[in-house]
Formats: sequence, C-alpha cells, structure tokens
Amino acid sequence: MNYIFFCDSPTLETGFARVSKNVIPRLNLGEKHVWALGYQGEAHNYDFNLYQANVNSNWADDFNRTAFRRLMDSLQGPKTIWTLHDPFRLSAFKDELILEKNRGSRIVSYVPVDSPLAEEDKKFLELCDLIVVYNKYGAKEIKRILPNKKTIIIPHGFDPDFKKRESRRQEIFPNTEDKKLIGVVNSNTERKALHRSLEILKELIKIKDEYIMYLHTPLNGFYDLVKLIKQLKLENRVIVGNEFFEGARIGKSHCDKNSLVDIYNCFDLFLSTSFGEGWGLTVSEAACCEVPICIPKHTAFEDLYIEESALWMDATRTTYSQGKIVPDIDPVNAATLINNYFKEKPELASAKDCAEQYSWESISSLWQEILTS
Repeated sequence: MNYIFFCDSPTLETGFARVSKNVIPRLNLGEKHVWALGYQGEAHNYDFNLYQANVNSNWADDFNRTAFRRLMDSLQGPKTIWTLHDPFRLSAFKDELILEKNRGSRIVSYVPVDSPLAEEDKKFLELCDLIVVYNKYGAKEIKRILPNKKTIIIPHGFDPDFKKRESRRQEIFPNTEDKKLIGVVNSNTERKALHRSLEILKELIKIKDEYIMYLHTPLNGFYDLVKLIKQLKLENRVIVGNEFFEGARIGKSHCDKNSLVDIYNCFDLFLSTSFGEGWGLTVSEAACCEVPICIPKHTAFEDLYIEESALWMDATRTTYSQGKIVPDIDPVNAATLINNYFKEKPELASAKDCAEQYSWESISSLWQEILTS
C-alpha cells in the first residue's frame, strides 16, 4: 500500500506542519510519500520521501497539479491519500482526486474547521471516504452540509516542551515590571483579527494606564501593523516581535521553540481575538505554559476549554471575513472583562489540563488504526 500525505512539509513551523511532523513519522506504514507544501529541498532525516509540492508560490496552479498527477501515476498498487488543508483549497485538485478515486484509491481527510463551511467546500469533501475533524464544532459543520458523510473526531496534539518555567521577563521585556503584559502570538492573517486585539488594548488603557501588548507576528501580512498601531496611537504601548520574522520565508521563523516558551512565560495574560479556530494552537501552547488565557466563546475554543479555565469573551455580534459571516467580539466589553480579572484576580481552573490531555502518541495510534483498517 502506498500512503500519500498531502500536507504542509514537516520541515516547516506552520500550524499544519505541527501535525505532519508529529503524526507521519510515528506511523508504521508501508510506502510513505509526502506531497510537502512549502518544502524547498532542505536536507532532512525522515525515513520517507518529501516531494516539492509548490515549485512556485501557488501550490494549486496547473504546473503543480500536473506534478501531483505524475507522482500518482508513478506509484504502483493501491493508494491511500491523506490530506490536511482547507477544503476550498483542496478542491483545486478535484480532477486529480476523481481520477484516483476511479482507480480505487481511498481518500482520508483531516479537516480543520475554523468557521462555517460553505457550499464550495463540498467540492472536495464529497470525494472523501472518511473525514476527520479536530472537535465537535467541526463534526457539527460537516454534518450540516454533508449529513450522510462518515466523520470522526481526532484532536490536535500538544507539545510537552511548552511548559511553565522561570520567567526571563527582565531580560526579554526590560523595564516592563510595572505593566500588565498582554501577549498575542498569531499569524498576520485576516482570520486572526489582530485589529481587535489592538482595539482591546486601547480600551484597556482608557480604564487603567498600566497595560502593554507584545505582538509575536510579522509586521506585514493582511494587516500593516506599523500603520495600524500608529492610527490607534499605540506606538509606545505595543512591542513587536518582527525580528523573528523579518527575512524568513513563509512557514519559517527565526524564533526557535525554546525562545517561544520563554516568551509565553513572560505574559500576564494571553489574548486571542480570532474570528474562528479549528484548534487554536498558540492558545493551547500558552495554556500549557500556565498563562491565563482570554479567548472568544465560539468555534473550537468551547470544545477544548471548560468554563472555569479561561476568560471568555462573548461573541455579541458578527462581522464579514473571508467571504463569510463570522462571530465577533466587542472590544469595550473585552477590555472590561480583562481589567476586572486583574482587579479581582479570581482563581481559574487549569487550562493546561484541558490542553495536555491530547498526546501526539495517542493521536498517532488512532491514525495508525484508521489508515490500516
């Protein structure tokens, strides 16, 4: 049996790559082949082949789809194709996957559902023999648009290297000891709603002049953060981690895991204002470092964390993002919630326990069973 894994390269540091690098090497299978998005020929020690999936920036263009078809043609015998990416993007490979289905190949898809699924997502999902989602929110969305499709839940795993350690705040963020440091670690994409995080900071400062924010994200992406910070008059209140991203190609960072753990352990509070999450990787990392978390009450977050383990920002309104109506929070209400937390300091249940219950070993064993059944 040939097993083809269509996913972010395990050599990267993206959220999807966190799955591929922790699951694929643990699988005891026959011939493993990784159609590796973002791979650029780097040396590696994996005992399987990595194929360069995007010779240019658009991995779904004609050239790369033809290369994928050639790979499928070259592999003799039965195939199982395992995908991990957004359904609407995988639909670009519909013709190639239909051809493989007609040859008897099996398609198993690990689907990250971070917002309401649309009709266009069905183009790919209808081809799948089995759909696997991270949580109950994802399963509910699949059932809504494909009520008869077989769907199971396998959670994302946690990395045991993310844990509480002695803070190096004086070294990493000097002269901030008298401030409340709010940490935001996310990609600079539309869905992460970084403008909401900055709006919350602005409202917090109106309440009490003791808050600052660290943004661990590239300065340029969906948001021009230099411009946005200036427009909100937050130049002296926001610390940016652009040195970790400047000059790094997509999927890479100059910030190693050990440094990121140190950064998490400096925060007084971790904040995510994302419009939706399939899992919420950086929130789980902060939780494992025992940092209090403040998160929206929607999508994956409600499945992963218990009521008492977080500061919950109610999604009291909606907005339009990436072609969909999505839940949204009110920055004024969120700032009041956070300020009250620091004023009253209620004891939160351990979000760490919620995040740490999912080990990569146990998750990989579930995948081993599915792929060999």
